[in-house]
Amino acid sequence: AKNCPNRSGDSLFGNQVTSFIFGNKVETIPALCCGYMNKLTSIIIPNNVISIGNGAFRGCTGLKNLTIPNSVTSIEYDSFYGCTSLKSIICEATTPPVCGNTTFDKVKKSIPLYVPAESIELYKAAKVWNEFTNIFPFQAADVNVTDVIVEPTDNGAIIQWPMINGAYTYELVIKDKNGDIICTLIFNEQGQLLSIAFNAPKRNNAPQQTQTAGFAFTVTGLDSGTRYTATITSKASNGSVLNTTTVSFTTTGQPQAINNVYGAAKIDSKKIVRNGQLYIQQGDKTYNAQGARVR
Repeated sequence: AKNCPNRSGDSLFGNQVTSFIFGNKVETIPALCCGYMNKLTSIIIPNNVISIGNGAFRGCTGLKNLTIPNSVTSIEYDSFYGCTSLKSIICEATTPPVCGNTTFDKVKKSIPLYVPAESIELYKAAKVWNEFTNIFPFQAADVNVTDVIVEPTDNGAIIQWPMINGAYTYELVIKDKNGDIICTLIFNEQGQLLSIAFNAPKRNNAPQQTQTAGFAFTVTGLDSGTRYTATITSKASNGSVLNTTTVSFTTTGQPQAINNVYGAAKIDSKKIVRNGQLYIQQGDKTYNAQGARVR
């Protein structure tokens, strides 16, 4: 395939890249696009990617953690073959993505696989996913807070909220400055994430409540230097609202200006990688992976 890396690690992006962020409009991660980049330790896959191509991250032996967003429906053969340093996998999809037989070959199947609480049995029964021996619900961390607290990061936020007596579910809604919903997350009373979606998901029965003071969850995939609101709503088992709180926040970071991207490696006629960062060209304009114009 054109512009694919070879087995020696001499990839399109160079073998010194340690992190990679895909653009917010990418729907398919191409086959072998990051294969054998053995110094790559982290990747950010946006929540609009539908499929991950054959061998996309094959042989990325430095990759330590992996988060697969809920938008992904298929992960093809050899996508993560030989990613021997993976310590954990988070898959946010309620329905297990369809995998090729060798999608996770040479990956330790004893590492934790975190999935939505309502989907554990589906993953245990799904082809390839059922090879993992430690499947857990991913959940918010326990914290001791009495108010909703938001700590912005460059492309997200750490959101903490107090436990409300009698709450059966906690709904976290992130909106942009225009009031449009970016994402909706539903947690049960133990802080386990039941679902994440761009519309209100269904609610399921939840385990018995634990005695903690509050929860914290990190939301990623937001734009840098952008204003958002986070609304936490706690509801009783009959659906009635017990409490709702809205907090505004602005993600940190500023779009970085670049003088010249034309000498950088090109993925195709529109996508360019320079110093490990992905840029999109549209005519004479250049945008970073978050959609902010940089040139």
